[in-house]
Amino acid sequence: MKMNKKILFSMLFFGVSSMAFSEDYFDYKALLVGDVNGNIIKEDNSSTVRPLASVTKIMTVILTMDKIKSGQISYDTKVTVSAKAAKVPYGVTLVAGKQYTVRDLLKATIIKSSNNAAYALGEFVGGSIPNFVNMMNQKAQQFGLYSLRYCSPNGLPPSYTGSCMDQGNARDLYKLAQIVVKDYSDYLDFSRNKVDYIDNGNTKVSSTNTLLGNVIGVDGLKTGYHDAAGSNIVLTAIRDGNRMITVILGSAHAKDRNAIGAREINEYYANGYY
Repeated sequence: MKMNKKILFSMLFFGVSSMAFSEDYFDYKALLVGDVNGNIIKEDNSSTVRPLASVTKIMTVILTMDKIKSGQISYDTKVTVSAKAAKVPYGVTLVAGKQYTVRDLLKATIIKSSNNAAYALGEFVGGSIPNFVNMMNQKAQQFGLYSLRYCSPNGLPPSYTGSCMDQGNARDLYKLAQIVVKDYSDYLDFSRNKVDYIDNGNTKVSSTNTLLGNVIGVDGLKTGYHDAAGSNIVLTAIRDGNRMITVILGSAHAKDRNAIGAREINEYYANGYY
């Protein structure tokens, strides 16, 4: 969000000296900061519905983990990647007809934000993409997150999917993040990794969340970007056993959302909002 007067902020990063940013640097369309218990500390345009981009993948992971929790599949279950999934753009290279474990596809989806891995999970868990998208929307309704509308398993825009735009507001994404940290803690076992490997160590996946290791306590949750959405991020961090959540939607650039995220996390703990 831009202001007329430029104000310099100092933010202490883990392993990085104090860095200053102009307030003009902090641009976003929606913001929310709160704890894991539903106490909102700060919000701005939090009810405004925005494109989700790859933040969509949070629900894809939830539905996959539901199948694991129920015992219908496991992390070691093999998934054969379809030709259609392999062709989905942006992400790791997946070979059509080759088998990857559910764990591998989750790593690629959460850490690298790989669109083809999310698509492959959607096909596998849902039986078809239309059915999986229905499952995504039913789950959102079950959670009471009524602003969330899913059209794809990966958040790609309509120009790629031929469908509608995945969308939702910051308030519902905050609530979804609460659900993840409370009921799907395995998610954080993936998202806290800056680097990991899939396909028996043959393929490296590097995180799209560059705050990992640079801001104390950050261990998730999901980034997102496309032209219509701007740069989105749902962040969670924990310090001294106290966890917080920040949702930032519609920044012009990843550097903006990252600067905002670092500022909000550091201010949350510096001011004792817990």
